[in-house]
Amino acid sequence: MSKPLLRIVERETKGSRPYVIINPFTGRGIPLDHQLLQEVARTLALKLKLDGVDYIVGFAEQGLIPAYTVAAIAEIPFIGSTRSRLKNDETEIHFIEPHSERPDHYVYGIRKEYSVVIVEDEITKCKTLYNAVTAFQEKGIKVQDIGALIMAGEVKDLQKLENKGLDPKYIFTKQDFIHSLDISLLN
Repeated sequence: MSKPLLRIVERETKGSRPYVIINPFTGRGIPLDHQLLQEVARTLALKLKLDGVDYIVGFAEQGLIPAYTVAAIAEIPFIGSTRSRLKNDETEIHFIEPHSERPDHYVYGIRKEYSVVIVEDEITKCKTLYNAVTAFQEKGIKVQDIGALIMAGEVKDLQKLENKGLDPKYIFTKQDFIHSLDISLLN
């Protein structure tokens, strides 16, 4: 019997989302599976529009490793968000991750007219991605594409991003894992 790739676990300290998704791509909750991460990141990189991209961007904490892996495979520089705000940095991009206990994200070092691809570990309701895309666009930065390893929400949730001209790519959906997890927390 193969081990499940994903678990949904109830949070003890609740943000606005009552669960956390545990997967082998981030090294949190279960060990990171290097071979699987490489394989999945390579597959995602092939789906993404990477021509002319200046940076791959990942979000703290769980999105950093998948984004870095895609960036390394594609040989594109990587920048990650941080939860710490720097003083007097003109490149600051700020956005909110609504379901997080520490919702503020800051990205530094990306200048106007640059192009980025955002890579996440998972997409649920698209609220964080929508907030990030809006913040990047307000700074004159082009978000060329979005990718995620797991689409844990509903495809209808992608509509907000599609309205911004984006078509997020992903490898797995929650249906891929339905046999091995309790998805009642997602509803």
